[in-house]
Amino acid sequence: MKRREVLKNSATFIGFSAALPGLVGLLDSCTPATADWAPKALNADQGNALRAAIDVIVPKTATPSASELGVHHFIDDMLSVIYKEEKRKKFADGLDYLNKKAKDEHGDLYAACDNEDQVSLMRDLEKESKSGENDFFSSLRSLTQSGYQRTELVCKEVFRHVEIPGKWEPCVALQPGQPRWIE
Repeated sequence: MKRREVLKNSATFIGFSAALPGLVGLLDSCTPATADWAPKALNADQGNALRAAIDVIVPKTATPSASELGVHHFIDDMLSVIYKEEKRKKFADGLDYLNKKAKDEHGDLYAACDNEDQVSLMRDLEKESKSGENDFFSSLRSLTQSGYQRTELVCKEVFRHVEIPGKWEPCVALQPGQPRWIE
C-alpha cells in the first residue's frame, strides 16, 4: 500500500469516526417508536425477531424495555446506513438462525414464542457466542446496549450525567436509589 493511500484511508476513517455519532443521533431522532415499524435493512420476520430479542436483553422493569424506547429503530438505522453489506447480511443471517432455532425447538418463529422460550434461546445463543461457534449474540447485545444507553430517557433518568463535572472523587459509594454514572 502506498503512503498516499494510507493517508487517504486514514483521513476517511477519521472523518467517518467524527461524523458517526451525529449521524446516528440524527437518524435516531427522526424515527418515532411506532407499533407499525417496517425495517429498512431486514425483512419482517427478522424485524420481529429483533424487536423480541432486544426485549429479552433489556426487558421492562422500573425502566422501559428496549423496544419501548425504539432501540430496534437504532439497530435498523445502524444496519441500513452504517454497516457494510457483508456485516448487514451476517447480522440478518443471525436473526434467521434465531428464527430457525426457535421453529425447530418450539414450533414457531422467535417473536411468537413465549418469554421463557425466548430467554432459553437467547441463553443458547450466548453459550454459542462464548464458545466461538456463533458471534451473533455478542453483536446483538452490543448494538442493543449502545442504542439503549443513547436514548434520552436513559441518559436523563437512569444514568447520572454531569456535563461539566466538579472535583474528582474516586470510589464514592452510591446511596440506595441513586443513579449510577454513565460509562
